[in-house]
Amino acid sequence: MKVFTTLLSLGLAASVAVAQTPGPTPFTLSYNDIYQDRNQPLEPLACGGGQNGLVTRGYDVLGRIPNFDNVGAGNAASYNSQGCGACYKLIYRDNSAYITLVDNTARPGLFVISTNAVKALTRVNGTSEGYDKGTVTLDDAYEVDGSCCGFDTGKDCNNA
Repeated sequence: MKVFTTLLSLGLAASVAVAQTPGPTPFTLSYNDIYQDRNQPLEPLACGGGQNGLVTRGYDVLGRIPNFDNVGAGNAASYNSQGCGACYKLIYRDNSAYITLVDNTARPGLFVISTNAVKALTRVNGTSEGYDKGTVTLDDAYEVDGSCCGFDTGKDCNNA
């Protein structure tokens, strides 16, 4: 009986520990008008400078990025990181968009993109929910090959 009680106690402790384990970070989406200004210099943004910065790849303003104005900020991009210029597929309901990261967000799971991109991505039944609400929860977000954002990677986005 003592063994059974001990095992029962251990089982309850384990189930409580599992119940308290946080789930995956939800992906959220917001917008900022700075990312739809085609003349916005990249230098002041997180991905402007450093060896991995977009300026070293020939992009000095947002309008030169291949899939402008589907650009914005994400936690994977920071100063001189290899996340600069990364292409992410963002999914909201039945819509999706490929976004090039040019700046950093301090919060994991947060994407801040151009106002026009938010309006297009979150348009449901004629209403741009992301624009009207300010912030929405994405269904999913994940990195894809840069060809999906218009960069020449030698791959085809559909087969990457």
